Amino acid sequence: MANDTQSDLTEIMKAHLRGFDAAMNFNLINATPDEVVLEYDVDERHLQPYGIVHGGVHCAAVESACSTGAGITAMARGQGVVGVENHTSF
Repeated sequence: MANDTQSDLTEIMKAHLRGFDAAMNFNLINATPDEVVLEYDVDERHLQPYGIVHGGVHCAAVESACSTGAGITAMARGQGVVGVENHTSF
């Protein structure tokens, strides 16, 4: 895939960031069929009452990246995706 196409795909996917991903302030850096990179700055919304990052935030970041990658692959086939299982251990 050409670099311009990769940039275009990343911008398309960024335009669809909303809901929970937007509330968590996840920022999509790169989105291609081979790699999805997102980042987020930790702030008060991400913390447990004890002042550390809630494990669910990390789980959600992984879910968002994986769903984006799966969505890119599915879109190319004219299909959609829905996550059905997620296991996280800390």
